[in-house]
Amino acid sequence: MKMTPIERLKAHGLIDWSVLQFGMSSNRYGSTIFVTPNDVSDYAMEEIGSLPEDLVPICGELIGAESADADKIIVALGVLSQRFGQSLDIAKRKWRAVFLEALLEELGSDPVYDLLKMGEFWAEWGMGDKPYVVQGVDNNIEPGDYYTESNLLMAMDAHNKWLDAEILSLK
Repeated sequence: MKMTPIERLKAHGLIDWSVLQFGMSSNRYGSTIFVTPNDVSDYAMEEIGSLPEDLVPICGELIGAESADADKIIVALGVLSQRFGQSLDIAKRKWRAVFLEALLEELGSDPVYDLLKMGEFWAEWGMGDKPYVVQGVDNNIEPGDYYTESNLLMAMDAHNKWLDAEILSLK
């Protein structure tokens, strides 16, 4: 059974208030990232006992929140993120990691399709610190050499190594 992005974040120990804030904010703009009020409520229930007293009412607002409360949820998550010094830039990297992990699990059968999917992924998430090599960009790799099974396997290996290091750095 495929894991949801939230399940992946939890499994890697990467979930925090800013991750939920980023996910809730992204929902409003039609992104593929999806965080429900139930996800936020579940996390709030887990965390409420460990919060300083002054944050308990804010966390309490998140428990049982509904979709109609999206703006209030985002504001409350922002307060909690800021209080704990959590960064939306780091949250985005966490989301990127779990979406890349899911993508890599789907790849491996078609070099052309799979390498194009990798390129689409990095175009969507930003090309910053990527392990992805774009055919013909800052290199002389010909399409016949690029879209091969051996290149796909090398690219997947590089991505898996990068992903392991990225997840470790985000913990």
